[in-house]
This record gives sequence, structure tokens and C-alpha cells, in this order.
Amino acid sequence: INGIGERCGNADLISVIGGGIQKSGVLELRSDMRVVDAIAEMGGLTPFAKQRQIRVLRGEESYPFDYTAFMRGEAPQTNFLLAPGDTIVVPE
Repeated sequence: INGIGERCGNADLISVIGGGIQKSGVLELRSDMRVVDAIAEMGGLTPFAKQRQIRVLRGEESYPFDYTAFMRGEAPQTNFLLAPGDTIVVPE
């Protein structure tokens, strides 16, 4: 998965948006940040989040993330490292 860079000053940024996340916004990307880390930093999922329909947008590409399957240990590969400019969309 190739990244498209987005920078603010010296910081690489990612976005977490949607009605299914406690707090939508922008995060400074750490070198070891994965999908679940970003969701946790934004307060986690709401009770109404569509946990199986989360998407990670990277440039023109869209990658699925099934939170429920990941938490059951069924899809560990989907919790990949995030790249500058990624957007995590958590629908409600």
C-alpha cells in the first residue's frame, strides 16, 4: 500500500471521520500507528458505528477494515500501518 503525503509543518497527518467515531478530526501520524490506534485516539467507536464497514482511503484507493472481525482475531492483516494523508471513514 503506497502512501500520499500530507504535511502540516513538520507533522504528517491522518484524518478520522464519520458518524461512527466519538470524535472526528485530524491526528499527527506516529511511525507505528495502525488503524485501531487511530480509532482509539479519537475516543473509539460510537454504539451505532457500522463496525464492519470502516474504510481506509489512501489516494484513489479504498481499503476495508472490519473492526468486529479484527477484534475476534480473524483479520489481523487489515490493521495495517497508516501513511501520511490516510483517511479513516467510520460510518454510522
